[in-house]
Amino acid sequence: MKIMEIFTQKKVSRRSVLKAMSATAAAATIPGCGGSGGKAYEGTDQNLVPPEITGSYVLGAAPHNCGGGCVSKFYVENGIVKRIVTDEDRDDGDVFAGKSQIRSCARCRSKADWWYRNDRLTKPLKQTKQRGDITGFVEISWDQAVTEIAAKMKNIYATYGGTSIFNLLAPSDRSDQSNNIARLTRLFGADSGTVPWVLDFSYGQHTYSYFFVDHDGLVNRPTATCVALRSANYRSDVVNSDNLVLWGYNPAETRAGAQTAWFVTNAREKGVNVTVIDPRYTRTAEAMADDYVGITAGTDAALMLSMLYYMIVNTWDENGNLMANPMLDEAFIRKYVHGFFDDTSPKHYYADIAANPTAYQVPAGASLSAYILGTDDRLTKAAMSAAAAAYTGMPAGTKINQATSVYPKTIGYNVNDSDALYNKVAPMYGQTPKTPEWASAITGVRVAKIQALATMYATKKVTTWVGGSIQRHTEGEQPVNLGPILAAVTKNFGQAGRSYGFPFEVEYKYPGTMSDKVALNGGAANGASISGDTYDFSKLTLQGGELGPYAGNTARYSPTGVAATMNGIAITVWPDYVRNAGKTGKSKWNYSRSINSTKPVKGLICFGGNFMSHSPNLKDITDLLTTKGSNGTYDIELVLTGDMFFTASSALSDYVLPCAGPGEKWGETCGWLTAEAVVMPKITDPPGEAKNEFEIARLIAAKLGLEGTYKTVGDGTGTVVNSDYEWSKYNWNQGYAAGQIDQDWDAIQKVGGVNMWDQRASKVKVIAKQKYYQDPAANPLNTLSGKIEAYCQAMTEDYEASKMNNIDTRTTDADGTASLYNGGRIYTASTAASAANRRFVYPIPMYIPPWKGSMPMGPILTCSAGRQPGIPSGNRSTIICIGHTRP
Repeated sequence: MKIMEIFTQKKVSRRSVLKAMSATAAAATIPGCGGSGGKAYEGTDQNLVPPEITGSYVLGAAPHNCGGGCVSKFYVENGIVKRIVTDEDRDDGDVFAGKSQIRSCARCRSKADWWYRNDRLTKPLKQTKQRGDITGFVEISWDQAVTEIAAKMKNIYATYGGTSIFNLLAPSDRSDQSNNIARLTRLFGADSGTVPWVLDFSYGQHTYSYFFVDHDGLVNRPTATCVALRSANYRSDVVNSDNLVLWGYNPAETRAGAQTAWFVTNAREKGVNVTVIDPRYTRTAEAMADDYVGITAGTDAALMLSMLYYMIVNTWDENGNLMANPMLDEAFIRKYVHGFFDDTSPKHYYADIAANPTAYQVPAGASLSAYILGTDDRLTKAAMSAAAAAYTGMPAGTKINQATSVYPKTIGYNVNDSDALYNKVAPMYGQTPKTPEWASAITGVRVAKIQALATMYATKKVTTWVGGSIQRHTEGEQPVNLGPILAAVTKNFGQAGRSYGFPFEVEYKYPGTMSDKVALNGGAANGASISGDTYDFSKLTLQGGELGPYAGNTARYSPTGVAATMNGIAITVWPDYVRNAGKTGKSKWNYSRSINSTKPVKGLICFGGNFMSHSPNLKDITDLLTTKGSNGTYDIELVLTGDMFFTASSALSDYVLPCAGPGEKWGETCGWLTAEAVVMPKITDPPGEAKNEFEIARLIAAKLGLEGTYKTVGDGTGTVVNSDYEWSKYNWNQGYAAGQIDQDWDAIQKVGGVNMWDQRASKVKVIAKQKYYQDPAANPLNTLSGKIEAYCQAMTEDYEASKMNNIDTRTTDADGTASLYNGGRIYTASTAASAANRRFVYPIPMYIPPWKGSMPMGPILTCSAGRQPGIPSGNRSTIICIGHTRP
């Protein structure tokens, strides 16, 4: 019996399926039966060819929230897409010269399954019963919908003020059109707008860490499009490496730039050794890895710490003597890394900090190396090298570290006293040497493999590409902070073939890059702010400026950074903020923004996103949106969503608007941090009365009497755009006029997209931190010290400035120690009097195990809040996040 006959029977047994499959497998080894010289598959005809497709075609991209800037070819007959294939019109050449096709994957090539599904939303819906009751939805006209929505928005702003409507994350699609809805909130006045998210939904830990630990995107790369993610070198540079490490990075199954997996494959063919470190044996590991390192999820920090330990003990012996072939270069580390070693009188690269170096010192026994060694005292015996002493200006014979680790064995949770974790502790191993044996028991990685990885980093040119996975679990900030330090102390940065981070090729702005769009429809930028309520600048060593710590130093000033940290909301706790801000002065998770903000939220907007997937506690969101006050009205007065399909979030909405999807509207996009610039054409019409977000926002603005303001772009030229087509064309042609790209809007339609390698190769070849590596004093990083910070006092102060109590007086180690060990001190601007106390947030990265009994979780866990927000009492399946730094 043939396999297809088995599956088409009404009754199918497991035995019959296995029997048929076994017979087929056996036949495949026989010539003429699928083996050598025979047909490749039972019942197939090797002479079959795809049917010819007639009619016109459109070139471009139609990605949803995808990191690829890839080109597809859409064949259209009578307005219907009949076939989708990948980029096939250009020559497929050398990927490392930017000459290859920009090939799309099955995501875009299956987009017709989205467009022509029979469950698409086609008309506006209004809830006429209670929220959550899907039988209460009725179809209404667009005029009724936008009239009522505009009236509700206007009333909310008039009653509650500028930040009273909250725009939930709206990934929608790469055209960025969903944000036109959010821009409506800017039309009401100078202080109007939505409170922003803290940094990035997918990469919150990476972004926050980068701003504090090793940020180089403002001084060294002032024209870069993206300064929010830690950058590795450009992808083609990987051929200059000895080893490529994919640490939690899976390009065979995910997209961060077009065809990144093809780069890996070609690099391996050119002799680059590929190592995959991942809890899963992924397709990347299967197809591309020379070496696969399986690791227990959530233990990456332990692995990194043990690798650093192995390097230290193979540089100095137990008596502190420098070994013959040291793995580490002390003078180099002191020049480029702040706080890897103790340093009570550090040398900084910015005058404002250098004028008072003890205000940003690394106290005795508080450095990262002291924590790594625990009770091992070899660095308290080791004298500084002559080169290190000369660099620091310290006397000859000064010891590298002045004490062994001051850090406790355990750490507490900064949660409410009603939480089950109140007065509980987690291990932080402050007195434990982080040996490979210690890490092996935690990570599941063999001791010999840990030693081999450490040796590789210390002796080879290594490029490390990281993904979001290493941060997507409780304590996820720890490996994110450690990774760039591991690269720095092994000299794997700033040079060809040596880098750590996300592959990066957007040094030069060009059309399609998100932050380069002229998209501020409605005039001025968002003026909404809650930082006055929730951020205390007096708790910073230097007040004001980027992220708080940078006082009046315009070189280190970033409005994005200010909005992202001091004025943003942690993604996973938005229900808590919406429930409590400006209302109760409380927080279920002890979240300072919820407690201290005086500005209430009374409306929610979410287009192209499903907010019921943004938090693990769905009951909490449901309760929030269905709670009524004593007057019988909902506390959240307006819930407005827009989507292609009816979702769980739609069910809790007052109005659900039908939206056009990618390919049903105009836009332009690029790869995530990579060198593709691609048009997103309108390929087919949306079904029924569905509209694109630009048009929806225009209709609402018209009802508000603000249509003219909305349609005027925000670049000061007075240009008016009347449609999504005009909006996208204007964005693209601005880049063309500035010489950023060779094709104008009309020309790009003919090719669909371009690889900027062909046009701006010198601007694509980004060597991250190259200027810093060449001359750190002349090109300091955007950190407080100007160096890569292994000891980051600024991060601790940011937590304290967020009005969080950082002194842990609740917990005690089993040996009775309730403070720091060895007479240790840790200083910040506001805690000098409590310097001997334990903290909830320390200045160094460490290993703290993920919460016992819970699996490391997905992208919902991209926020950290210094052991807060905590875990709700009595319900361990609804973990929000636990961490020791913020956002």
